[in-house]
Amino acid sequence: MNNAVVSGAITLGVMGIVFLSLHFTLSRLKKKSSCAPSEGDSQCAPGESQLAQIDDLGAEIRACGQALMVSPILILGAHMAYSFFGRRPETWDRTAVSAAGALILMGYILRKLNALRSNRRMVRLAYEGKVAAGQALNRLAADGYRIFHDFPTADFSIDHLAVGPTGVMAVKTETRQSARRYGQDGDAVVKYDGRMLHFPKFSDFESIDQAKVQAEWLSQWLSSEVGEDVCARAMVAVPGWSVKRTSADGIPVVNPKQFENLFKYLTPRPMSERLMQRIILLIEECYRDRASQ
Repeated sequence: MNNAVVSGAITLGVMGIVFLSLHFTLSRLKKKSSCAPSEGDSQCAPGESQLAQIDDLGAEIRACGQALMVSPILILGAHMAYSFFGRRPETWDRTAVSAAGALILMGYILRKLNALRSNRRMVRLAYEGKVAAGQALNRLAADGYRIFHDFPTADFSIDHLAVGPTGVMAVKTETRQSARRYGQDGDAVVKYDGRMLHFPKFSDFESIDQAKVQAEWLSQWLSSEVGEDVCARAMVAVPGWSVKRTSADGIPVVNPKQFENLFKYLTPRPMSERLMQRIILLIEECYRDRASQ
């Protein structure tokens, strides 16, 4: 049999072993990031699920880095072993096949590594935004609000909940790179027309729709659980951006720094102290149930 064909088969075998090993390792490292409050704690810290994702992605990046270093050594070792034990002479054909296999495998791993790094940057940006929004909301505790973060549901999580004198608020944090990161001068400004967020290079309607869906779900769930009508208000927080409203329509969209002023001037949806405590206890129970799973 042609030596180049045998070398190609050996190279493909090594590539397959590395590929399957990497795939198996990454599959085991991938976990569903969720908040697990410690005993006695009724809630998560802001951005806690993103922090878990960052840790998981870091482990995947390290695995890819190790595979990137090992793969050319394995292919070179297989090439040299075939030459030594098979008593085969070195030829340009055999060398080219082994080198091509090493380059293809390294190119695949590099592409995977770059994708993981890009994903980690995005998750870290989301984490920083949720921490900023969560810290701003936590200051409202002095005004009688109870604040929760990463509230778990069956299909999604709500970034932040505020339960207080003026009602229940479901807050979604939308973190985007600021205008300065796009190389533009001036302040980072996002325009809001009541339906969409218009960033410098794109428009986003999904954040508004998702916030509304989450608030609607929360209203229906709380109403069914407490036996009274509860109307949760949807909000969107955009850390690092100054919001310019071009319409009075739509849900509130603000920079987290504006939370204190916003909550002062919201149209109240008041509820009794008894109802507020029932809602808080119900939310705390959900966290405990999630932690026990």
